[in-house]
Amino acid sequence: MRGRVTPPGLCSSQESRIEAPPVSPASTASLSEWLPLEEPATARVRLLCCPHSGSGISPFVPWRRQLPEGVALCPVRYPGRESTMHRSLLRSVGDLVDGVAAALAARPARPTVILGHSLGASVAYELARALQTQAAAPGALASPPVLIASGRQAPEHPHETRLCELPDEALVDAISRRYGGIPAAVRAEPELLAMMLPILRADLTAAETWRPRPGPRWAGPTWIVNGDRDELDDVKLEDWRRSVTGPIDIQRLPGDHFYLFDAKSGFLPALLTKLASL
Repeated sequence: MRGRVTPPGLCSSQESRIEAPPVSPASTASLSEWLPLEEPATARVRLLCCPHSGSGISPFVPWRRQLPEGVALCPVRYPGRESTMHRSLLRSVGDLVDGVAAALAARPARPTVILGHSLGASVAYELARALQTQAAAPGALASPPVLIASGRQAPEHPHETRLCELPDEALVDAISRRYGGIPAAVRAEPELLAMMLPILRADLTAAETWRPRPGPRWAGPTWIVNGDRDELDDVKLEDWRRSVTGPIDIQRLPGDHFYLFDAKSGFLPALLTKLASL
């Protein structure tokens, strides 16, 4: 399935050592549930992927076949979806960041490229800043070599709409019009749709209520990328330059909001080029 909303029960079969923050009491998800894929011990670099609203790890798993040897794919699974339907949903970017950070701290230290799409871009940005701050502590290693934020306006631009507050039917219509993000097969199955909507609403709440945490801006290399048919305007994309202090590359690739999961966009080859340069 392309990178739309992931049906709830479906799942495909840094050098930075961080201090693990406490995981929110709203979720008792184990660390392995946050980062469910095993990493080869010989991996040179980790590609940590933070998904969009309503999604899990499934859209990223096919990338494993195309990543070069030495790159470990490490997609994030937020609680309450795929094989963790029994876990509590989280409704803030801060709680998501804290959960990912705790799980990452339990992994072997290796360079970690952080990629986030849409909601995941907010999670990735905050996680990169947290790693950057902790890297300054005595004995800590380097912060992430690259932040890749996809499909998200600059942090200084809050969401102008609150889709998360819409009634169910209006929410489904709005998401379908804006993102094309709910598969027809899901919309046609009331029970499946009823399972999916709380996940989507919780994620949208996190995305639409997020404001950056206080602290220094991200200072490392940044790649901002978006589909050229997405509704995100150029000003809000270019304003990412205000949120980082390091080198930044802003690019539009062919496609809609979910361009990165479409082979025609050229995103994956461009990503592989960046990984090869590390």
